[in-house]
Amino acid sequence: MIVTTADSEAKKNGGDGLFAVCSEECGEKMQTTLAKEIDTFKSFSAAD
Repeated sequence: MIVTTADSEAKKNGGDGLFAVCSEECGEKMQTTLAKEIDTFKSFSAAD
């Protein structure tokens, strides 16, 4: 993961981090996995 800096274009567009992937298939799998992880963290936050 590449973490964006405060003055980067990615950060200005709402991106806190970027992932370099080797293929479109890899990118799709990463996106699916990250969405599941985000949902998991949200469920823990909602339990508080």
